[in-house]
Amino acid sequence: MLRFIYALPITYIILLLAVMPVVWGYLFVKIRKPHWQIMNGLLAIAAAAAVLYATLISREPGTFSAFQKPFAKLADAHVQPELYREMLMNVFLFFPFGLTLSNALPRKLNLWGKISLTAFIGCALSLGIEYSQYRYAFGMAETDDVICNTLGVFIGSSSLLIAHAIEKQKERSRQAMTTLTQTETQFLTLIRAAVSGGSCPAENVNWHAVFSLASEQKLLPVLFEAALRMPVTEDNSDLFTSTKQKVIGQVLGQTMRSEKFADLYRKLRAEGLHPIVVKGQLCSRLYPLKDYRLSSDDDLYITEDEFFDCHGTLLANGLSADTSEEELKTADEVTYLKKDGSLHIELHRRLFDSSGDADDESNRFFADISPTEIDGYLAMPPHLHLLYLLLH
Repeated sequence: MLRFIYALPITYIILLLAVMPVVWGYLFVKIRKPHWQIMNGLLAIAAAAAVLYATLISREPGTFSAFQKPFAKLADAHVQPELYREMLMNVFLFFPFGLTLSNALPRKLNLWGKISLTAFIGCALSLGIEYSQYRYAFGMAETDDVICNTLGVFIGSSSLLIAHAIEKQKERSRQAMTTLTQTETQFLTLIRAAVSGGSCPAENVNWHAVFSLASEQKLLPVLFEAALRMPVTEDNSDLFTSTKQKVIGQVLGQTMRSEKFADLYRKLRAEGLHPIVVKGQLCSRLYPLKDYRLSSDDDLYITEDEFFDCHGTLLANGLSADTSEEELKTADEVTYLKKDGSLHIELHRRLFDSSGDADDESNRFFADISPTEIDGYLAMPPHLHLLYLLLH
């Protein structure tokens, strides 16, 4: 395999050195961080093993030799053009190690901290190899090799710069989308009118667009109540009639889901468990008609010592989990569904993604909650719940 790579055209090697950091940077953004770090850790071990095999293990002892003056051999490059390939391959040899090791390092290190540490480890590994080659006569110990190897590690770690640039671009795109369209402005005005009794939009409303946006946000019943205060033209009468039928079905479905959730919650409490309700069922109580606020799932937060008891009770009540037994031991949250679709529960042992340092710090902040009771549900104190919603 190594001989095959060495025989590749130089243009292919340069292309790989240019393309792979871009690919790795893109994957860094797309793949979940714990899985990404573990995969890269394993690949870094494999890359280091390949380097050791190529430079030490596969070689037979020969003569002791060293070449210390950097790049002095390039003076003979016009006679031995293979020297350029040799230097490029020394760069490429350590490139996969730098690519994978930099992506396996803990997230708590900053960008340049990861790159610097990766380059330092790569340089130390190269120095160790060159010393071993000289000490045990496995080849010529060269300063050029250390420089090229370290450069290869640095080029590999540049994938972190690509990932950082992609994340920054995504952030700029999100910021560019913060300007409200006319439809979004009308939607927010109608929601405010429905919740607090404010005035409705003065301008002509594109009801098709507004109803579509309300459906996406699961607020169609709430918005429709405000829409009924406005005059309906003949052009919109059919749309309002069909939307009214849709709203009736959605409210009826939400009422049934709320009752089933309340019944399940009572069973959990009867088992001596203390699940804390977050978001959905409590947020709906902020609206004049609570079942007009639709929710696709209901969230429960449970302490670690009650997690598996709660898991067993949910299974005993006809719900099934989407997580394997092995993943269940460490999962931040587990989704449970009832076959008839009447219940969709997300059980949290941690409220935020534990793989990110900033989010995990939030988990510690919310670790000791003194719950209060609201309408028969255990809940965070209102100010703490509001903080959670803002952070979430």
